[in-house]
Amino acid sequence: MLNSWPSTRTVHCDGWVFRQSGSYTKRANSAHALAPSRDFPTILAKAREFYAALHQPAVFRLTPLAGACADAILARQGFACIDPTIVMAAPLGRDGGVDPGVTIRGAYSGSWAAAHAAARGLTAIETEGHKTILRTIALPTAYASWSMDDEPLAFGLGVFDFGHLGLFDIVTTPSARRRGGARKIVSSLLDWGKSLGAHTAWLSVIADNTPALALYRDVGFREQYRYHYRAG
Repeated sequence: MLNSWPSTRTVHCDGWVFRQSGSYTKRANSAHALAPSRDFPTILAKAREFYAALHQPAVFRLTPLAGACADAILARQGFACIDPTIVMAAPLGRDGGVDPGVTIRGAYSGSWAAAHAAARGLTAIETEGHKTILRTIALPTAYASWSMDDEPLAFGLGVFDFGHLGLFDIVTTPSARRRGGARKIVSSLLDWGKSLGAHTAWLSVIADNTPALALYRDVGFREQYRYHYRAG
């Protein structure tokens, strides 16, 4: 995730990574553990100092690597628990082919970003933050869109990371949901990743997103671990 969804500013601090990237997505604007800290209160103080200097609240992304101590300390400090998330992975099997209704482009596209933002209902500030992250990705990317009657209705991003394929930004325009667009996007991106040599695909999904979980399980994804955020 650190490779595939980069932040514009990154600081390493005693086994943690402090990430900052404007106003879009907590993944690029939070502190992440690379290993459990023996002195988390010190990490907490440094994170608060780092994010305060950038005029942002301190947010922690707590995977199993963070350890239970960090979560307990943040809870006692009044940091709210938000967005429980499931990370899923799937082995890539035989090629299924790119769906004829799906277009995949291998370079950043302003029109894709704008259409995706409209489908997701992003604000102008969030849209600019999203575009910044997309332009920062250094790995091979696939910008996928599914259209009907020449109108893009579903979107997704694939990032190839040395044998692993990350899936991001899977979204369907509200009026076009339940037409199979998201499934076509996912299947086409999996095929694209396989063509580059990916052996495993992964993604993260909010734990209460029942329709998305059903889709991902149906195409072979299985839970690997869970994380949540603590925001002060």
